[in-house]
Amino acid sequence: KAILGAWQKDVQLFSTFSAFLAPILIGIFPWIVKLPIKELQEDSTAKKVIHMIGNELLQEPPNMDGTDVFSILVRESWEGKLKPDGKESWITPHCSTTIAGFETTSGSVQLTLLDLAQNPDAQARLRAELVAADSNDIDVIESLPYLDAVTREGFSPFYIPSVRGAHRVAIRDDVIPLKKPVMLSSGETVTSIPVKAATYNFIIPFPVMNSDAQVWGPDAHERLPPGSELPHGPYSHLSNFIDGPRVCIGWRLGQIKLILASMIKNFEFRDTGAKVEKYMSPTVQPFVNGQAAQLPLQVIPIQHY
Repeated sequence: KAILGAWQKDVQLFSTFSAFLAPILIGIFPWIVKLPIKELQEDSTAKKVIHMIGNELLQEPPNMDGTDVFSILVRESWEGKLKPDGKESWITPHCSTTIAGFETTSGSVQLTLLDLAQNPDAQARLRAELVAADSNDIDVIESLPYLDAVTREGFSPFYIPSVRGAHRVAIRDDVIPLKKPVMLSSGETVTSIPVKAATYNFIIPFPVMNSDAQVWGPDAHERLPPGSELPHGPYSHLSNFIDGPRVCIGWRLGQIKLILASMIKNFEFRDTGAKVEKYMSPTVQPFVNGQAAQLPLQVIPIQHY
């Protein structure tokens, strides 16, 4: 409850112009993060709560039959297999994963439900696929082609990606090759960019990469029909999950598919006619009349016989 309350305040604050400038200023003046800025305090509230919960989990008797990562690590803690600094090294990344993962997932689910509510034929086709599969097994759910298409379309250029992009700093000197030569103002033509370690902060802009007409064709900015068949695999037409040792662990979209499968199979979603606007605040959020955390939909239970 505390995390949700802090996040909702964070979302509303990030919709202001000052919040738009904040990341730019922090990039130029990193020491700003130490100032008592309200947006940063809300984020800190969520982190403190998650740290508290993590410490409590490590103190409780473990679930000996649990196979999830939390149960396994708690068992290792009780068995003394974690190093003295292991507990903190376990809590910190899970704190980041929880904060970064829960809202990007929920935002994508919300906008996908809105799209399906506005496209009842696509929703009916998806429901028919789910009813025919009649399974809650993750392997079966992930193999459903139309569910995969609908889920990936929720990340398409027609929508705002869950996050604006990713920041990366080189840990060693390297050279980035360019697809096409670029002529500098000096008249020199370059085919690559030398990069020194810990010097440049590279911003990977997901919306730009997902809608580059030179890569995806002249219709890159056009909306695909709901549930259009898209390439499968970790990349498809998306850059949202990046790559390498820090690739987003959610690239398989398993959690989103499970949520959508359960909801679409058991409920019908209808559009209410409300004007829903999408803002990056700080992840993609539906706004109604300037207010965050709102998505008016008519929800009708479905009886299965």
